[in-house]
Amino acid sequence: MKNIIPLLMAGLVVSCTTTQKSVSDPQSQQKTPNVVVVDYKNIAQDHEEDYLKVEKFWKPVHQERINDGRMTAWLLLKVVNDEKEDIPYNYITLNVYPDMEKVTNGGATNEDWINAHGAQKIEDEGPAMRALTQKVNNIIRRDHSTTVSGIYSLTKYRIANFMKTAPGQRDAFVESRQGFIQPIFSRMIHDINAPMSGWILNELVTPDGTEKEYDFVSFDLFKDKADIGRAYSNKNYTKLAHPNLSNEEAQAVSNKNRAMRKMVKREIWEVMDYAFKETNINGVWSFSDNKYKPSKLSNSAPLKIIRDGSFMVLHMENGLINHVHAGSTEYDGAKMTEKVNASSKSENNPLGKGFTFNVQPSPNAFLQSGKNPENGTDWNEKWMRATKNTFNRTGIEGVWGRELDDPDRIMVKFILDHTWVWIIMNKKTGLITNSLGGTFEYNAPEYIEKAEFHFNVPNGIGGMLQSELTVQGEELSLTGSINRNGEKNPLEETWKRFEW
Repeated sequence: MKNIIPLLMAGLVVSCTTTQKSVSDPQSQQKTPNVVVVDYKNIAQDHEEDYLKVEKFWKPVHQERINDGRMTAWLLLKVVNDEKEDIPYNYITLNVYPDMEKVTNGGATNEDWINAHGAQKIEDEGPAMRALTQKVNNIIRRDHSTTVSGIYSLTKYRIANFMKTAPGQRDAFVESRQGFIQPIFSRMIHDINAPMSGWILNELVTPDGTEKEYDFVSFDLFKDKADIGRAYSNKNYTKLAHPNLSNEEAQAVSNKNRAMRKMVKREIWEVMDYAFKETNINGVWSFSDNKYKPSKLSNSAPLKIIRDGSFMVLHMENGLINHVHAGSTEYDGAKMTEKVNASSKSENNPLGKGFTFNVQPSPNAFLQSGKNPENGTDWNEKWMRATKNTFNRTGIEGVWGRELDDPDRIMVKFILDHTWVWIIMNKKTGLITNSLGGTFEYNAPEYIEKAEFHFNVPNGIGGMLQSELTVQGEELSLTGSINRNGEKNPLEETWKRFEW
């Protein structure tokens, strides 16, 4: 493919790939690298419907293995190149295992099938589905690889970069990716406006031998297909990642890196389905089609923010928060419970109430369903990921609290996914009296906030906090100034991890 993704780094063009994760992410970086079994499949057009039916039937079986620790994740992907090319496969499955022993001994058992579907369904449909699997599941190639490095994010799209290293350059190639390239990508991934959301580097284990077509596959991860090929900012990500290198030195390193490998081919893959052991749905979520765009707040964008057992819901329009409530939440992978501990409402106040929802997550969204306990009406809500999911890549993400001069008041602040929101509430009544929020950028130690929406704090809109921020243990400290209307006021704050 030609020019799928030009990575513009202020004159430095570097081709590579992605990720770090929270413990619950499907391919989290571990001390022992994951083993990834990659099956490349040529599914006949008239068999696609049956093939997808087969994968749907197998998915809960994979989930049983994942829940039991014999498998880390399963992903179903489809090749969606824009250009017509002679690619012998159209579907790919990734079976991710914690180690090679699990690859050998972690296969599906009869108990997995029964737990996944029930004994009666297996008796009635099992033989037919096994026969259909054999008929349509046309595997033409199988690779085994290990995850070398990455900054992971579960996204809908990825570019697969197949690379062949020059003889004797394997170790130098890995070192360059981890030491030079990954920090550059990390800066991109953490840029609120940059299109890339993650990066992974896998090394081929089998088939082996010097004649193999490629020995590394990297993945550039994107939240949406529209992000593929979208222009990067004019920031010099290389300089941000490697401030001690001159432009000439960085260019020399880049040239040396390119000489270590040949780009064999590139493909665009779309995640069609997946399974992993999800224990949180941390993130900033926008309700249905009401889009929240960082730095470009739309007319109406209800937000739900979830992090570290806390949640916040904001209803707002044109930068004005009409209502905000917050509290504690738990998610077990299937159900989410919320308890409202603070609210801005004086009438129809949800304070003290609890709600339970069924949750179905997907790469960029989750479906939330249940019944309103007060009137029995059905809840069916789709929450879309509003911005990049950063998990805990920088250490500053979380829910923080700070005591105010008034002993009855406390300030609680959410920081994650390029979004920040604080509330001021009465500790005794739970009434939220003030709230301010917006977007942030963080290039350690520099932390910059822009105020874009508010509740009872209209004079805060348009202000900018410029500071240096540090996190030590359970404490966050920032020192800087708030710039508003040409005035600069010093600010120094200390926050501690907050729990309801």
